[in-house]
Amino acid sequence: MRSLVVLGSTLVLGLAASCGGPATPATEPTAPSAPPVASTPAPATASAPASASVAPSASVADTVVGPDTVAWKDMTTEQKGKWMKVAVMPKMKELFQAFDAKEFEKFNCATCHGEKAKTGDFKMPNDKLPVLPTKADEFGALMKKKPNDMKFMMEKVKPEMAKLLGLKELDMKNPQPNTLGCSNCHTMKK
Repeated sequence: MRSLVVLGSTLVLGLAASCGGPATPATEPTAPSAPPVASTPAPATASAPASASVAPSASVADTVVGPDTVAWKDMTTEQKGKWMKVAVMPKMKELFQAFDAKEFEKFNCATCHGEKAKTGDFKMPNDKLPVLPTKADEFGALMKKKPNDMKFMMEKVKPEMAKLLGLKELDMKNPQPNTLGCSNCHTMKK
């Protein structure tokens, strides 16, 4: 089941790269251990928590910023790590566990970033996730073979991840830069 979910996500993200969507940076942040706080409050949304203050004594180093204040591409590695910890990880864990509580019982950074995440390597796309096809007929065949997994990835994971990173979803009919698609997480067949 998990390989299907990963494969579905890979397809959506892989098509992004093959259609002009940008790949994610070569390195991703390491999740911090400091508690999150925000430098500037922002309105909360249902999908992404807004920045919020923890305590007046919290230092600037403990500040968490999100795409509502700094574009994902402009965030430092530390900022990305804090945002992943406070916003992305909780929401993705919720989605994946709602989809399959048994398969994703131990959802953590390595679920998406692979085992290298344990050593601080968050490089994406992750070549350990299922490799997705780039040809439309192969993609269609995968959708028929794994309809629930593909629907979950395309209708839940990709849209929510795009929101959390402050990006638009890749539109295959009108590909644009700075969008999120399958190839941001998954590698694609050559």
